[in-house]
Amino acid sequence: MAAALTLSFLLLLLMLWPKYLSFDIGPTRIGPYHFAVLAALGMVGVMHLRTQRFFRGDDLIALVAILAFLAFWFVRLLASSIGLDPGRSVYLVLREALMSGSVFLFALSLGKATDPLRLFTRMMGIAIPIMLMAALIEMRQQRTLPDLIFSVLPIQIDAEFWLDLTLDKIRDGGFRAQSLFTHPIMYGVVMAGLMPLCAAMTLNARGYAKTLPLMLGLCCVIGVWLSGARSGQLAALMGLGAFGAILLAMNRNTVKFFAVALPFAGLAGIFLYQYVLALIVGRTSNEQLSSYVRGIMWDYGWPAFLRRPILGHGDGLSLDLAGLKTGYGIRTIDDYYLTLLLDSGIVGLVLAALFVGTIVIAALTYRASPKEQRLVAGLASGVVAIAIAQKANSLQEAVTYIYLFGGLILAARARASLAARRARRTPVQYAVSQGPLAAAR
Repeated sequence: MAAALTLSFLLLLLMLWPKYLSFDIGPTRIGPYHFAVLAALGMVGVMHLRTQRFFRGDDLIALVAILAFLAFWFVRLLASSIGLDPGRSVYLVLREALMSGSVFLFALSLGKATDPLRLFTRMMGIAIPIMLMAALIEMRQQRTLPDLIFSVLPIQIDAEFWLDLTLDKIRDGGFRAQSLFTHPIMYGVVMAGLMPLCAAMTLNARGYAKTLPLMLGLCCVIGVWLSGARSGQLAALMGLGAFGAILLAMNRNTVKFFAVALPFAGLAGIFLYQYVLALIVGRTSNEQLSSYVRGIMWDYGWPAFLRRPILGHGDGLSLDLAGLKTGYGIRTIDDYYLTLLLDSGIVGLVLAALFVGTIVIAALTYRASPKEQRLVAGLASGVVAIAIAQKANSLQEAVTYIYLFGGLILAARARASLAARRARRTPVQYAVSQGPLAAAR
Protein backbone atom coordinates (compact mmCIF):
# COMPACT_ATOMS: atom_id res chain seq x y z
CA MET A 1 0.00 0.00 0.00
CA ALA A 2 2.79 2.40 0.96
CA ALA A 3 4.68 1.60 -2.25
CA ALA A 4 1.59 2.24 -4.37
CA LEU A 5 0.95 5.58 -2.64
CA THR A 6 4.58 6.61 -3.10
CA LEU A 7 4.52 5.67 -6.78
CA SER A 8 1.23 7.54 -7.25
CA PHE A 9 2.66 10.68 -5.64
CA LEU A 10 5.81 10.54 -7.76
CA LEU A 11 3.78 9.99 -10.93
CA LEU A 12 1.58 13.00 -10.17
CA LEU A 13 4.63 15.18 -9.50
CA LEU A 14 6.19 14.12 -12.79
CA MET A 15 2.96 14.92 -14.65
CA LEU A 16 1.90 18.12 -12.88
CA TRP A 17 4.79 20.07 -11.41
CA PRO A 18 5.89 22.88 -13.78
CA LYS A 19 9.50 22.18 -14.75
CA TYR A 20 10.32 25.90 -14.75
CA LEU A 21 9.33 26.23 -11.08
CA SER A 22 12.59 25.59 -9.25
CA PHE A 23 14.62 27.38 -6.60
CA ASP A 24 18.24 28.33 -6.00
CA ILE A 25 19.85 25.83 -3.65
CA GLY A 26 23.56 26.44 -3.34
CA PRO A 27 25.26 26.61 -6.76
CA THR A 28 22.36 25.03 -8.65
CA ARG A 29 18.61 25.30 -9.23
CA ILE A 30 16.39 22.45 -8.11
CA GLY A 31 12.68 21.96 -7.55
CA PRO A 32 10.09 19.29 -6.69
CA TYR A 33 10.21 17.91 -10.24
CA HIS A 34 13.94 17.27 -9.88
CA PHE A 35 13.39 15.58 -6.51
CA ALA A 36 10.63 13.47 -8.08
CA VAL A 37 12.98 12.35 -10.86
CA LEU A 38 15.72 11.42 -8.40
CA ALA A 39 13.23 9.65 -6.13
CA ALA A 40 11.76 7.81 -9.11
CA LEU A 41 15.21 6.59 -10.15
CA GLY A 42 15.82 5.53 -6.54
CA MET A 43 12.57 3.56 -6.60
CA VAL A 44 13.68 1.92 -9.84
CA GLY A 45 16.89 0.74 -8.16
CA VAL A 46 15.08 -0.53 -5.07
CA MET A 47 12.47 -2.42 -7.11
CA HIS A 48 15.14 -4.09 -9.23
CA LEU A 49 17.11 -5.15 -6.15
CA ARG A 50 14.17 -6.40 -4.06
CA THR A 51 11.96 -8.09 -6.65
CA GLN A 52 12.38 -11.06 -8.94
CA ARG A 53 13.34 -10.80 -12.59
CA PHE A 54 10.57 -9.00 -14.44
CA PHE A 55 11.57 -8.82 -18.10
CA ARG A 56 12.56 -11.98 -19.94
CA GLY A 57 14.96 -12.10 -22.85
CA ASP A 58 12.49 -14.09 -24.94
CA ASP A 59 10.25 -11.02 -25.43
CA LEU A 60 12.04 -9.82 -28.54
CA ILE A 61 9.78 -6.81 -29.13
CA ALA A 62 10.28 -5.41 -25.62
CA LEU A 63 14.01 -6.11 -25.87
CA VAL A 64 14.29 -4.21 -29.16
CA ALA A 65 12.36 -1.25 -27.71
CA ILE A 66 14.59 -1.06 -24.63
CA LEU A 67 17.78 -1.44 -26.67
CA ALA A 68 16.59 1.23 -29.12
CA PHE A 69 15.95 3.58 -26.19
CA LEU A 70 19.40 2.98 -24.70
CA ALA A 71 21.12 3.21 -28.10
CA PHE A 72 19.29 6.46 -28.85
CA TRP A 73 20.72 8.14 -25.76
CA PHE A 74 24.17 6.63 -26.29
CA VAL A 75 24.29 7.94 -29.87
CA ARG A 76 23.17 11.39 -28.75
CA LEU A 77 25.90 11.43 -26.09
CA LEU A 78 28.50 10.21 -28.59
CA ALA A 79 27.40 12.76 -31.20
CA SER A 80 27.60 15.55 -28.63
CA SER A 81 31.02 14.50 -27.36
CA ILE A 82 32.51 14.75 -30.88
CA GLY A 83 30.32 17.66 -31.99
CA LEU A 84 31.09 21.30 -32.54
CA ASP A 85 30.57 22.33 -28.90
CA PRO A 86 31.16 19.20 -26.77
CA GLY A 87 30.92 20.86 -23.36
CA ARG A 88 27.52 22.46 -23.86
CA SER A 89 26.12 19.58 -25.94
CA VAL A 90 27.06 16.83 -23.46
CA TYR A 91 25.51 18.85 -20.64
CA LEU A 92 22.27 19.27 -22.59
CA VAL A 93 22.06 15.54 -23.38
CA LEU A 94 22.71 14.49 -19.79
CA ARG A 95 20.17 17.00 -18.45
CA GLU A 96 17.51 15.84 -20.91
CA ALA A 97 18.25 12.18 -20.21
CA LEU A 98 17.80 12.78 -16.48
CA MET A 99 14.74 15.02 -16.70
CA SER A 100 12.93 13.25 -19.53
CA GLY A 101 14.44 9.91 -20.52
CA SER A 102 14.49 8.64 -16.92
CA VAL A 103 10.67 8.70 -16.93
CA PHE A 104 10.79 5.71 -19.30
CA LEU A 105 12.82 3.69 -16.78
CA PHE A 106 10.44 4.67 -14.00
CA ALA A 107 7.35 3.67 -15.99
CA LEU A 108 9.08 0.48 -17.11
CA SER A 109 9.57 -0.57 -13.49
CA LEU A 110 6.07 0.24 -12.25
CA GLY A 111 4.88 -3.25 -13.14
CA LYS A 112 7.19 -4.70 -10.50
CA ALA A 113 5.23 -3.09 -7.67
CA THR A 114 1.70 -2.50 -8.95
CA ASP A 115 -0.65 -2.71 -11.92
CA PRO A 116 0.77 0.10 -14.13
CA LEU A 117 -2.40 0.56 -16.20
CA ARG A 118 -4.69 0.86 -13.19
CA LEU A 119 -2.28 3.23 -11.42
CA PHE A 120 -1.94 5.56 -14.40
CA THR A 121 -5.65 5.69 -15.23
CA ARG A 122 -6.41 6.57 -11.63
CA MET A 123 -3.81 9.33 -11.63
CA MET A 124 -5.30 10.69 -14.87
CA GLY A 125 -8.52 11.29 -12.94
CA ILE A 126 -6.57 13.73 -10.78
CA ALA A 127 -4.08 15.19 -13.27
CA ILE A 128 -6.37 16.08 -16.19
CA PRO A 129 -8.82 18.23 -14.15
CA ILE A 130 -5.90 20.05 -12.48
CA MET A 131 -4.37 20.80 -15.87
CA LEU A 132 -7.70 22.16 -17.12
CA MET A 133 -8.18 24.22 -13.95
CA ALA A 134 -4.78 25.87 -14.48
CA ALA A 135 -5.74 26.67 -18.09
CA LEU A 136 -9.08 28.15 -17.02
CA ILE A 137 -7.29 30.40 -14.51
CA GLU A 138 -5.06 31.64 -17.33
CA MET A 139 -8.06 32.32 -19.56
CA ARG A 140 -9.81 34.19 -16.76
CA GLN A 141 -6.76 36.35 -16.02
CA GLN A 142 -5.52 36.54 -19.64
CA ARG A 143 -2.04 35.90 -18.28
CA THR A 144 0.09 32.75 -18.34
CA LEU A 145 0.51 30.73 -15.17
CA PRO A 146 4.28 31.45 -15.02
CA ASP A 147 3.51 35.18 -15.18
CA LEU A 148 1.01 34.82 -12.34
CA ILE A 149 3.40 32.72 -10.25
CA PHE A 150 6.43 34.93 -10.79
CA SER A 151 4.41 38.00 -9.80
CA VAL A 152 3.94 36.44 -6.35
CA LEU A 153 7.03 34.31 -5.74
CA PRO A 154 10.50 35.88 -5.89
CA ILE A 155 11.91 33.39 -8.40
CA GLN A 156 14.67 34.48 -10.75
CA ILE A 157 15.07 32.73 -14.11
CA ASP A 158 16.90 33.41 -17.33
CA ALA A 159 15.49 36.52 -19.05
CA GLU A 160 15.07 34.84 -22.45
CA PHE A 161 13.36 31.83 -20.86
CA TRP A 162 11.02 34.18 -18.99
CA LEU A 163 10.05 35.87 -22.25
CA ASP A 164 9.42 32.49 -23.84
CA LEU A 165 7.20 31.44 -20.91
CA THR A 166 5.14 34.58 -20.59
CA LEU A 167 4.96 36.33 -23.97
CA ASP A 168 3.70 35.46 -27.46
CA LYS A 169 0.53 33.77 -26.18
CA ILE A 170 -1.87 35.73 -28.40
CA ARG A 171 -2.67 34.22 -31.80
CA ASP A 172 -5.18 35.82 -34.19
CA GLY A 173 -6.60 37.95 -31.36
CA GLY A 174 -7.19 35.03 -28.97
CA PHE A 175 -5.31 34.11 -25.79
CA ARG A 176 -3.73 30.64 -25.82
CA ALA A 177 -3.56 28.75 -22.51
CA GLN A 178 -0.50 26.70 -21.65
CA SER A 179 -1.62 25.38 -18.23
CA LEU A 180 1.29 23.76 -16.33
CA PHE A 181 3.47 23.50 -19.43
CA THR A 182 6.03 25.84 -20.98
CA HIS A 183 4.06 26.50 -24.18
CA PRO A 184 0.44 26.28 -25.39
CA ILE A 185 1.45 23.74 -28.04
CA MET A 186 2.69 21.39 -25.32
CA TYR A 187 -0.56 21.65 -23.40
CA GLY A 188 -2.64 20.99 -26.51
CA VAL A 189 -0.49 18.06 -27.66
CA VAL A 190 -0.45 16.33 -24.25
CA MET A 191 -4.22 16.71 -23.91
CA ALA A 192 -4.60 15.26 -27.40
CA GLY A 193 -2.30 12.38 -26.46
CA LEU A 194 -4.46 11.53 -23.44
CA MET A 195 -7.73 11.51 -25.39
CA PRO A 196 -7.40 7.94 -26.78
CA LEU A 197 -6.82 6.63 -23.27
CA CYS A 198 -9.97 8.42 -22.09
CA ALA A 199 -11.80 6.72 -24.97
CA ALA A 200 -10.44 3.34 -23.84
CA MET A 201 -11.56 3.99 -20.25
CA THR A 202 -15.02 4.93 -21.52
CA LEU A 203 -15.30 1.68 -23.51
CA ASN A 204 -14.19 -0.31 -20.46
CA ALA A 205 -16.74 1.27 -18.11
CA ARG A 206 -20.37 0.21 -17.78
CA GLY A 207 -23.49 2.26 -17.09
CA TYR A 208 -23.03 5.36 -14.95
CA ALA A 209 -19.35 4.49 -14.50
CA LYS A 210 -18.80 5.89 -18.01
CA THR A 211 -19.43 9.39 -16.65
CA LEU A 212 -15.94 9.93 -15.23
CA PRO A 213 -13.91 8.92 -18.33
CA LEU A 214 -16.35 10.86 -20.52
CA MET A 215 -15.77 13.95 -18.36
CA LEU A 216 -12.01 13.41 -18.54
CA GLY A 217 -12.24 13.17 -22.32
CA LEU A 218 -14.27 16.38 -22.37
CA CYS A 219 -11.58 18.06 -20.25
CA CYS A 220 -9.02 17.00 -22.88
CA VAL A 221 -11.16 18.38 -25.72
CA ILE A 222 -11.57 21.71 -23.89
CA GLY A 223 -7.83 21.75 -23.17
CA VAL A 224 -6.94 21.30 -26.84
CA TRP A 225 -9.36 24.10 -27.74
CA LEU A 226 -8.03 26.48 -25.05
CA SER A 227 -4.45 25.89 -26.18
CA GLY A 228 -5.30 27.30 -29.62
CA ALA A 229 -2.72 24.92 -31.09
CA ARG A 230 -3.54 23.40 -34.47
CA SER A 231 -0.91 20.72 -33.80
CA GLY A 232 -3.01 19.71 -30.79
CA GLN A 233 -6.11 19.41 -32.96
CA LEU A 234 -4.23 17.39 -35.57
CA ALA A 235 -2.77 15.15 -32.86
CA ALA A 236 -6.26 14.55 -31.43
CA LEU A 237 -7.59 13.45 -34.83
CA MET A 238 -4.60 11.24 -35.56
CA GLY A 239 -4.61 9.75 -32.07
CA LEU A 240 -8.29 8.81 -32.14
CA GLY A 241 -7.89 7.41 -35.66
CA ALA A 242 -4.90 5.36 -34.53
CA PHE A 243 -6.93 4.12 -31.54
CA GLY A 244 -9.63 2.72 -33.80
CA ALA A 245 -7.09 1.15 -36.15
CA ILE A 246 -5.10 -0.47 -33.31
CA LEU A 247 -8.25 -1.89 -31.72
CA LEU A 248 -9.28 -3.43 -35.03
CA ALA A 249 -5.77 -4.80 -35.63
CA MET A 250 -5.74 -6.35 -32.13
CA ASN A 251 -8.78 -8.37 -33.14
CA ARG A 252 -6.44 -10.62 -35.20
CA ASN A 253 -9.08 -10.99 -37.88
CA THR A 254 -7.54 -9.64 -41.07
CA VAL A 255 -10.71 -9.89 -43.15
CA LYS A 256 -12.75 -8.08 -40.53
CA PHE A 257 -10.01 -5.49 -40.11
CA PHE A 258 -10.00 -4.53 -43.77
CA ALA A 259 -13.77 -4.86 -44.13
CA VAL A 260 -14.33 -2.36 -41.32
CA ALA A 261 -11.20 -0.20 -41.45
CA LEU A 262 -11.04 0.63 -45.15
CA PRO A 263 -14.61 1.98 -45.55
CA PHE A 264 -14.31 3.85 -42.27
CA ALA A 265 -10.94 5.32 -43.27
CA GLY A 266 -12.34 6.32 -46.65
CA LEU A 267 -15.35 8.12 -45.16
CA ALA A 268 -13.19 9.80 -42.51
CA GLY A 269 -10.75 10.89 -45.18
CA ILE A 270 -13.51 12.45 -47.30
CA PHE A 271 -15.00 14.41 -44.40
CA LEU A 272 -11.75 15.41 -42.70
CA TYR A 273 -9.49 16.02 -45.72
CA GLN A 274 -10.17 19.72 -46.04
CA TYR A 275 -10.01 20.28 -42.29
CA VAL A 276 -6.72 18.42 -41.88
CA LEU A 277 -5.26 20.17 -44.93
CA ALA A 278 -6.23 23.53 -43.43
CA LEU A 279 -4.55 22.57 -40.15
CA ILE A 280 -1.34 21.64 -41.95
CA VAL A 281 -1.19 24.62 -44.31
CA GLY A 282 -2.75 27.13 -41.92
CA ARG A 283 -6.26 28.57 -41.62
CA THR A 284 -5.22 32.17 -41.05
CA SER A 285 -2.40 34.36 -42.29
CA ASN A 286 -0.52 33.89 -39.00
CA GLU A 287 -0.79 30.12 -39.20
CA GLN A 288 0.28 30.13 -42.86
CA LEU A 289 3.26 32.30 -41.96
CA SER A 290 4.16 29.83 -39.21
CA SER A 291 4.09 26.95 -41.72
CA TYR A 292 6.17 29.00 -44.15
CA VAL A 293 8.77 29.71 -41.46
CA ARG A 294 9.07 25.99 -40.73
CA GLY A 295 9.88 25.49 -44.42
CA ILE A 296 12.61 28.13 -44.16
CA MET A 297 14.08 26.26 -41.20
CA TRP A 298 14.41 23.17 -43.36
CA ASP A 299 16.00 25.28 -46.10
CA TYR A 300 18.66 26.36 -43.58
CA GLY A 301 18.92 22.98 -41.88
CA TRP A 302 19.26 20.64 -44.86
CA PRO A 303 22.70 21.87 -46.04
CA ALA A 304 23.89 21.73 -42.42
CA PHE A 305 22.63 18.14 -42.16
CA LEU A 306 24.48 17.16 -45.33
CA ARG A 307 27.74 18.47 -43.83
CA ARG A 308 27.50 15.94 -40.95
CA PRO A 309 24.76 13.47 -41.87
CA ILE A 310 25.72 10.44 -39.75
CA LEU A 311 25.97 11.75 -36.18
CA GLY A 312 25.13 15.41 -36.60
CA HIS A 313 26.65 18.46 -34.94
CA GLY A 314 25.87 17.77 -31.26
CA ASP A 315 22.94 18.59 -29.01
CA GLY A 316 21.73 22.19 -29.05
CA LEU A 317 23.48 23.11 -32.29
CA SER A 318 20.32 22.79 -34.39
CA LEU A 319 19.08 26.01 -32.87
CA ASP A 320 22.15 27.85 -34.16
CA LEU A 321 22.13 26.13 -37.55
CA ALA A 322 18.45 26.35 -38.52
CA GLY A 323 16.66 28.35 -35.81
CA LEU A 324 14.99 31.67 -36.54
CA LYS A 325 14.27 34.56 -34.20
CA THR A 326 10.72 35.39 -33.18
CA GLY A 327 9.35 38.91 -32.90
CA TYR A 328 10.60 38.97 -29.30
CA GLY A 329 14.16 38.14 -30.34
CA ILE A 330 14.03 34.51 -29.13
CA ARG A 331 15.63 31.96 -31.43
CA THR A 332 13.46 28.87 -31.99
CA ILE A 333 13.31 25.77 -34.16
CA ASP A 334 9.88 24.28 -34.68
CA ASP A 335 10.49 20.71 -35.83
CA TYR A 336 11.67 17.96 -33.49
CA TYR A 337 12.80 15.73 -36.36
CA LEU A 338 14.87 18.46 -37.96
CA THR A 339 16.39 18.98 -34.52
CA LEU A 340 17.28 15.29 -34.26
CA LEU A 341 18.78 15.24 -37.75
CA LEU A 342 21.01 18.22 -37.04
CA ASP A 343 21.95 17.27 -33.48
CA SER A 344 22.46 13.50 -33.77
CA GLY A 345 22.27 12.77 -37.49
CA ILE A 346 20.39 10.10 -39.37
CA VAL A 347 21.42 7.50 -36.78
CA GLY A 348 19.65 9.37 -33.99
CA LEU A 349 16.51 9.84 -36.09
CA VAL A 350 16.40 6.15 -37.11
CA LEU A 351 16.79 5.01 -33.49
CA ALA A 352 13.99 7.34 -32.38
CA ALA A 353 11.73 5.94 -35.11
CA LEU A 354 12.70 2.38 -34.15
CA PHE A 355 11.79 3.04 -30.51
CA VAL A 356 8.37 4.50 -31.37
CA GLY A 357 7.70 1.78 -33.93
CA THR A 358 8.49 -1.08 -31.55
CA ILE A 359 6.33 0.49 -28.84
CA VAL A 360 3.37 0.47 -31.24
CA ILE A 361 4.16 -3.13 -32.25
CA ALA A 362 4.37 -4.07 -28.56
CA ALA A 363 0.84 -2.71 -28.14
CA LEU A 364 -0.45 -4.47 -31.25
CA THR A 365 0.89 -7.83 -30.03
CA TYR A 366 -0.24 -7.35 -26.42
CA ARG A 367 -2.35 -10.28 -25.23
CA ALA A 368 -4.44 -9.94 -22.09
CA SER A 369 -8.05 -9.16 -21.17
CA PRO A 370 -10.04 -6.98 -23.63
CA LYS A 371 -10.11 -4.14 -21.06
CA GLU A 372 -6.33 -4.12 -20.72
CA GLN A 373 -5.92 -4.33 -24.48
CA ARG A 374 -8.06 -1.21 -24.91
CA LEU A 375 -5.96 0.68 -22.35
CA VAL A 376 -2.72 -0.35 -24.05
CA ALA A 377 -4.22 0.66 -27.42
CA GLY A 378 -5.05 4.06 -25.90
CA LEU A 379 -1.47 4.52 -24.71
CA ALA A 380 -0.01 3.48 -28.07
CA SER A 381 -2.38 5.86 -29.86
CA GLY A 382 -1.17 8.63 -27.57
CA VAL A 383 2.40 7.83 -28.63
CA VAL A 384 1.35 8.09 -32.30
CA ALA A 385 -0.50 11.37 -31.70
CA ILE A 386 2.41 13.04 -29.90
CA ALA A 387 4.97 11.72 -32.39
CA ILE A 388 3.00 13.29 -35.25
CA ALA A 389 2.59 16.58 -33.39
CA GLN A 390 6.35 16.83 -32.78
CA LYS A 391 6.71 17.66 -36.48
CA ALA A 392 5.52 21.16 -35.53
CA ASN A 393 7.73 21.84 -32.48
CA SER A 394 10.99 20.79 -30.89
CA LEU A 395 10.01 21.07 -27.21
CA GLN A 396 10.84 18.09 -25.01
CA GLU A 397 7.86 18.08 -22.62
CA ALA A 398 5.55 16.11 -24.90
CA VAL A 399 8.35 13.64 -25.73
CA THR A 400 8.46 12.84 -22.00
CA TYR A 401 4.92 11.50 -22.38
CA ILE A 402 6.08 9.23 -25.22
CA TYR A 403 8.61 7.76 -22.79
CA LEU A 404 5.95 7.50 -20.09
CA PHE A 405 3.39 5.80 -22.34
CA GLY A 406 6.02 3.51 -23.85
CA GLY A 407 7.30 2.42 -20.45
CA LEU A 408 3.75 1.72 -19.25
CA ILE A 409 3.03 -0.43 -22.32
CA LEU A 410 6.16 -2.53 -21.83
CA ALA A 411 5.50 -2.81 -18.08
CA ALA A 412 1.94 -4.00 -18.72
CA ARG A 413 3.24 -6.44 -21.34
CA ALA A 414 5.82 -7.90 -18.93
CA ARG A 415 3.25 -8.12 -16.13
CA ALA A 416 0.78 -9.95 -18.39
CA SER A 417 3.53 -12.33 -19.53
CA LEU A 418 4.51 -13.04 -15.92
CA ALA A 419 0.89 -13.76 -14.97
CA ALA A 420 0.56 -16.15 -17.93
CA ARG A 421 3.72 -18.04 -16.94
CA ARG A 422 2.49 -18.44 -13.39
CA ALA A 423 -0.89 -19.67 -14.59
CA ARG A 424 0.79 -22.40 -16.64
CA ARG A 425 2.72 -23.75 -13.67
CA THR A 426 1.48 -26.62 -11.54
CA PRO A 427 1.21 -25.92 -7.78
CA VAL A 428 4.36 -27.98 -7.13
CA GLN A 429 6.35 -26.15 -9.81
CA TYR A 430 5.27 -22.78 -8.43
CA ALA A 431 6.22 -23.82 -4.87
CA VAL A 432 9.65 -25.03 -5.97
CA SER A 433 10.24 -21.71 -7.78
CA GLN A 434 9.64 -19.89 -4.50
CA GLY A 435 12.40 -21.80 -2.67
CA PRO A 436 12.98 -25.01 -0.63
CA LEU A 437 10.87 -23.90 2.34
CA ALA A 438 7.86 -23.15 0.11
CA ALA A 439 8.28 -26.50 -1.64
CA ALA A 440 8.38 -28.32 1.73
CA ARG A 441 5.09 -26.76 2.72
